[in-house]
Amino acid sequence: MNDTSVHNSSDRHGLRAQKRRTALVVVVAAAAVVAAIVALTRGDIDPSPDSRTDVASGVNAATTTEQASGPTHTSAWSAEAGSAYGREFAAFRSPAAGLMFDSGAYGVVDGGDVLVSAVGLPNPRTYSLDDVQLVGIGVSDGEVQWSASPGGLDSCASRPARGELLCLDSYSDVPAAVAVGVDNGATRRSPLPDRWFPFAIESDGDSVYILEGNPEDSESVLHGGSVDALTDAWSLPIAAFAPWEGVGER
Repeated sequence: MNDTSVHNSSDRHGLRAQKRRTALVVVVAAAAVVAAIVALTRGDIDPSPDSRTDVASGVNAATTTEQASGPTHTSAWSAEAGSAYGREFAAFRSPAAGLMFDSGAYGVVDGGDVLVSAVGLPNPRTYSLDDVQLVGIGVSDGEVQWSASPGGLDSCASRPARGELLCLDSYSDVPAAVAVGVDNGATRRSPLPDRWFPFAIESDGDSVYILEGNPEDSESVLHGGSVDALTDAWSLPIAAFAPWEGVGER
């Protein structure tokens, strides 16, 4: 994928439903711009201190992918960022990467018949991605189905939850989780509870998981539940260290 195009992919992942859902979020320090990876896996949560300090050892295995052998995939279409955004120097970015600064990460969120991408204007002076929008691109033909300007976004989950892409807006006057409909771009906001300082968000296709606190002091808390009832979310302390630089990048 180049700086201005998103290509259709035949590799699609469906969402699996479970009556019992738990989550384990891991923050891992990395080098350079990408200094942390937030990974969510399903399974029983072991709240013991050893499990929280040892979770980093499994992240590489959980997040490493290998290029499949076989013929090279030929795209049926391509979408141009400049056309989708209406500005010549616009560039696509992954919604699941940090959006406050220009991560340079390309990617889309698979919404079924629609692929959701972030698009904005890279600013080399401030290393930021200015005036970010989200766009829905039709899987069948690459046409832009909708565009939305939901305001300041920190980052978004890597998969939709119940038909909505869930994102964080932590620094507005009223910090909120922002839900954007993958089919039509309709946007709604759910205010975050007081005293939350979130820095990562993820979804399992049904619930939202928000990691907040101070990772540099190993004082973070994982909250999980419905985006419509964040005050009723369950909470789990996470004693894992990560530097602030790059937290939320993927």
